[in-house]
Amino acid sequence: MSKTNENDASNKKEKKRTALYPDNSPTFYVGAGNNSELIISILKNLGWEQITESNDDTFRLKWVQCGRSINWNTFREGEQMVNHIPNCSLFTNKLNLLCSLQAFEKSQVQNPNKVFIPLEEYLPLTYKLDDRVDRELYFANAKNEELWICKPVSMNQGKGIYLVRDPEMLRQKLELTEDGQQKRFGITKPLGRIIQKYIRNPLLINKRKFDIRCYMLVSNTKPLMVFYHQGYLRLSMNDFNNEDNNLITHLTNQFFQKKDPQYKEIKEDTTWSMDQFNEYINNEVAGTKGLPKDWVLNDLNKRICEIMLQVVHSARFKLQRKIGYFGIYGYDFMIDEDMKTWLIEINVNPAITTNTDTLVKAIPPAIEEGIKISIECFEKARSNKKILPLSAQKNYVLIYNETKTPQPRPNLDRSPTVLRRSMSTSPQNSNTKSTIVNTQTVTTTVIPNQTQPKQQSKPKSEPRNNSGSSSNKKLISLSQSENLGKSSLPNEAIFKPPTNDYTKLKLNALAQRNKNQSNLTSLELKPATVEVFFRTRSGKTERIERKPIPTTVFPPPKIVIKS
Repeated sequence: MSKTNENDASNKKEKKRTALYPDNSPTFYVGAGNNSELIISILKNLGWEQITESNDDTFRLKWVQCGRSINWNTFREGEQMVNHIPNCSLFTNKLNLLCSLQAFEKSQVQNPNKVFIPLEEYLPLTYKLDDRVDRELYFANAKNEELWICKPVSMNQGKGIYLVRDPEMLRQKLELTEDGQQKRFGITKPLGRIIQKYIRNPLLINKRKFDIRCYMLVSNTKPLMVFYHQGYLRLSMNDFNNEDNNLITHLTNQFFQKKDPQYKEIKEDTTWSMDQFNEYINNEVAGTKGLPKDWVLNDLNKRICEIMLQVVHSARFKLQRKIGYFGIYGYDFMIDEDMKTWLIEINVNPAITTNTDTLVKAIPPAIEEGIKISIECFEKARSNKKILPLSAQKNYVLIYNETKTPQPRPNLDRSPTVLRRSMSTSPQNSNTKSTIVNTQTVTTTVIPNQTQPKQQSKPKSEPRNNSGSSSNKKLISLSQSENLGKSSLPNEAIFKPPTNDYTKLKLNALAQRNKNQSNLTSLELKPATVEVFFRTRSGKTERIERKPIPTTVFPPPKIVIKS
């Protein structure tokens, strides 16, 4: 019995060591599909507990296949994690990706000091079929002997893709589709399609076409942290031929390759590791192309990171930011005979199924390390700690770090008290000043002393200044406001002075004045109200309370007017 108890105790200690959260049992929810068992096993090995109700909002981490499965209205920033960014379609939607990259290139061209990669250097020529101008431009430039590929903008796994060899046949097809919509619905719906020039001279491996699937990890959005992880090769089962209309020849993903009846027999040869690819290039291609040794591991990875970084720059200013958003995205690249790297598309929900031995070795380690990095970044960001270095980072390469440049980001523990100006329609007078605190302007107004103004012989039409001298200005100090806040809350308020990195916050009374310049006898001073946000702790949870604290009521000054 004693040995079994000792073993149980040792197992509990091991579980506690592997858990990344200070809690003993953080919870998670994983949606079904796309090898969800892998995510469940990773989180359980970290000491997490699984919940099975999809509507249960008590999760600490939620992993689902689609962002529509997340209730963004109930998401609690700094307390929960979700594996999607609400508007990640800026780069995962094919049409939005094209628009983002075009807008970014236009902005960079206007600044000659910026260094960027021209769009035609890494993205095949693409036209938007929903744009009338772009569509007519395609039909004007396309030739019959050229091969194009038409894709839906928001689907993956090669669904809805078809080859286009005759532009006129495509024109007729689009017109029939629009006419049918007009007759059925009375309006013409967007087609949601792009058409892209086909890469007719791809680099082949044993006469077969291939593409490269690699991963981009957005581990945190506040601050934005982006990592790269090399992936694997996906090869077609058929020998490549531009004249072949079989999509299994042209689309190399596993979803299409499984449709071939011989897939089970040769499936192991449909995926290669990057080391296998590097060895093949060294032995078969490097000599004829004049490439340096290990071109795949050095030059190719560097070029992929440069293209990824350009995608990040094109979307980062529009990306929605909250502590707890993260995502792992699948990038697809191709290489042509000139060893030029082309970006094909970006997937929001990359397949993590492990059908072959190569996928078993490539996918689970990348996903596990990505989750661990995201959790560590989340914990450090929510407590305002220095994010780098990361103990979980091993094979991921950091390609963008927003912490290198100062960026305004929320801090849940930095400023326990925040001052908000009450609504006032009166303009600021000369005794009003502004203090910038955490990129927000806090306006403070002094309150005059109760001293009576000097007697004047004749009332003048010009405005009077009743603020008194500078020595009679009365301000509420930080210690006084703390005492007021502590006495007004049932739980003890947590006060922390601002750090040296930020402007020192002064809690001043905000006075509202109602001056009637036409009738000096009706001059009144209304009492000010300070609204303070207090952070209170109840058990393991934290909440924010706003308490209006009335300041000392100043009686209206007596004004004596001599006749």
